Amino acid sequence: MQEPPETNESHSSPPSRQAQAERPVGRPENDGAQSPQSDYSTMATLAFFTLMGSCLIVLMVAMVNNFTVHHKQADAVDNAALLAAHELSQVTVDHSSFGQVGLCDLPADRFSPTGVRQGRVISLGSLYETLRIDSEIAKKLGQKSMLSMAEHDTSLAHKVETELAQRLRQAVEVDTAPTSVPQSTGSNSEQDNTVYRDVYRAISSDREAQAATSVELKIYLGRGTNPIFTREETRLVSTADFVRTDSGAAPYLVLVEAHYEGHAKGSSQPQRYVKRACALIGAPTVEAPPSAFIINFPQGIPPQFASAHDILFNKQWTSKGDWQQAVGSRVPGKGSLAPPLDPVMPSMQPGDAMAVGLYHWLRSAGSAIDPDLAVELIHSKWDLNSLSNTADRKDLDMTDSAEQTSTIVNSCLARDTGAREYSIMNQTGPSSVGQIALSRAFAVFDQSTQPNAGPAYPPTALPLFVDAQGKCNLAGRKGFNTALIKSFLYDIHDTNIAATTSLAMAKQFLNQSSNALSQTEQRIIIERQELASVTSRLARMTDEASKRRKPVSDSGAEADDPKRIMILAQDRTEALRAQIANDEQQRANLRDTHNRATQAIYNATKAASATYELCEHAFKSCRDGIYQIDTAHRAYLIGKKFVFVAHNEPLCENDFFAATQDAAANKNKSEDEEPKSPWFSRNMEIMAPVDAFIGNHAEDAKAEGKSLKALLQEKPVEQIFHQGMIVLDSRSITRTATTTPACHGYKQYAFSNIAIPSGQLLYYCQNAIESGDSPKVSWSMLLRDLVATRSNASDIGATGNPIPSEERSWCNESEHGPCPGLACELQLRCPLPVLNDFSEDTYLKEPGINTQVPQIPPVPADML
Repeated sequence: MQEPPETNESHSSPPSRQAQAERPVGRPENDGAQSPQSDYSTMATLAFFTLMGSCLIVLMVAMVNNFTVHHKQADAVDNAALLAAHELSQVTVDHSSFGQVGLCDLPADRFSPTGVRQGRVISLGSLYETLRIDSEIAKKLGQKSMLSMAEHDTSLAHKVETELAQRLRQAVEVDTAPTSVPQSTGSNSEQDNTVYRDVYRAISSDREAQAATSVELKIYLGRGTNPIFTREETRLVSTADFVRTDSGAAPYLVLVEAHYEGHAKGSSQPQRYVKRACALIGAPTVEAPPSAFIINFPQGIPPQFASAHDILFNKQWTSKGDWQQAVGSRVPGKGSLAPPLDPVMPSMQPGDAMAVGLYHWLRSAGSAIDPDLAVELIHSKWDLNSLSNTADRKDLDMTDSAEQTSTIVNSCLARDTGAREYSIMNQTGPSSVGQIALSRAFAVFDQSTQPNAGPAYPPTALPLFVDAQGKCNLAGRKGFNTALIKSFLYDIHDTNIAATTSLAMAKQFLNQSSNALSQTEQRIIIERQELASVTSRLARMTDEASKRRKPVSDSGAEADDPKRIMILAQDRTEALRAQIANDEQQRANLRDTHNRATQAIYNATKAASATYELCEHAFKSCRDGIYQIDTAHRAYLIGKKFVFVAHNEPLCENDFFAATQDAAANKNKSEDEEPKSPWFSRNMEIMAPVDAFIGNHAEDAKAEGKSLKALLQEKPVEQIFHQGMIVLDSRSITRTATTTPACHGYKQYAFSNIAIPSGQLLYYCQNAIESGDSPKVSWSMLLRDLVATRSNASDIGATGNPIPSEERSWCNESEHGPCPGLACELQLRCPLPVLNDFSEDTYLKEPGINTQVPQIPPVPADML
């Protein structure tokens, strides 16, 4: 500010004392009139004060104007720094395991400028914290596989951070031409140096920048002199706290520096101004959605397991399984399964496979997990009270509703041929056998919108029940009586073979007897005609002899001696009658043989059909038990409804000959008397209702030492097992959880109709573990991991997040918030007896339609 100018006005010297003394006292100077010198002084004083006031006003206006201009410049730069921080918070890197990674947590269901729906973004801080927590959990559990995966992911996170730092620096580069960044984990074509352009556009639109001759923008990225741990929002920070960094570590501060250049009024020298503002790149923390790790037991729980820890550290696994990955689209659906490429998953034991799924579940749960609570949840024992065997039968077998009884079936007598494993490894295209198997295992709806729940047991297999101790029982009764089952199967098979053989033998005798009978009938007719002719001539000769005339031959010559001729005629007559009698006896025998063959054909056909149908529908008909009846012929009570009588001896030629001889020796034998061979019987018992069987036999008919009537009145055998799903809920292990973590059991399956999205993993081990003894029971393990990878490039949008259930309120929402979505599901399923002492290649034939069925069928490919 310029100093006020000096006045040019001169002041006179004061008057002398002599002059003052000469003036009269009490009389004004100049006699009452002002002098010219006094007027000039007054005017000078007034002018001085006026000038000073004007200068003060000009100074105040200049100061206010200068303050306002500088304040507007500071606001523009501050806003530009906040804008840069906001846009940098949107810069992300896509990774196949972590999904979108940025500096800040961002919620899901956002949309990019091009309209593409974005998934949830996890911040680097949350990612590192999550991996640290997972590593701590692995150490507390002593799980080396999980610890190795956490260390591997931490190494990947460092690479992602380096790439993100490069992407951020690229976003604030001065060069406005887009430059590509080498990327190993993904790309975002929208994230070049748009941040620099947007910030420059915001600053250049300010009035001060428009008044300047030039504006230069520089944006720097860095970190704080002291670590800033609270990054819940984007805010301005002091520029003194900024430290520029170009290392691989991701920055979290952005410094905007604006250089203004212009000309001051009245000056030819350029005036330069530099304005700086620093902002923290932050955003509120976005918690991971609640997720669930499901341990599902569709057909019961093996006795070895009472907690997730038991499965994780079990040492009795019997084989290894393989991983597959959904490619192209979801499975079941338009996609298929193939060996995983990223990450590469080798064959491993089921416990290690569970560790993989458990680790991915914990990783998806985010950084809110309390490690101690997580370890406590994994060790916690399951409450099995809610999983008692009150299960609906439709969840355990696929029998028709009309055939359902109180008997529970969760296994069958079948032989394992490896078809299940082959279908999962090689037949998983759309509508293939493998996809049908997965639809049944995970209750995915088919095209008719009907759920394929439960395994499809072979209809010819004997139904079995595996109890809570993991022991195999014949359905409807306790225990697995190997001798009884073998005897039953052998008798059915041998009866079918005997019936088939008897049928062929009876048909042979029927054809032979039919031909012989026809020839005998013709011979008897001829012999009777001859007998009639001879008898007629003998009668004529006798009549002529009575008239004492000599007989004359037809040629006119005298006939032979009539006495001799009569004797010959009588001999011939007797011979013919004897021959006719013999032929008639033979005809009677042939008719008996024909009738026996016809009856044998009927019985053999009936026996073959009965045994064939019994085998064909064994799973339904035998579910209420098999009991051996004490009779002359081995017989069996089947399902407490029918009795099967075994006939193992086939019909042979001697049976026909012996029957003919018996018929000849006992001509007076009653027709109701039973023949020696049952195949000739008119009342042959093969398959009869139990009431009719009791009526045909003594009242004290017994089965395995018990009265048959008493056995029928016994209550069904109580079969105890646990079936349902165990839920490990991420909500129960967060740092804000108020209750002790516990695994909750649910009777009903809550995650039906959820397919495996593209990129996610499936594990299958056909023979995972064994239980029981005599025979041992083999269980398979199936695991689907829906959070192994994360991607936005999917036919169903973002994948890799827990998938909510379609059933509303399947869990208690009021206690912990919304129900968790499905992250991973492990199934221990399909208990099957290990067959070592059974003949597996026996078939029963149906002669009428020329088909055959196996007694011990192979396990179908869709029964995982």
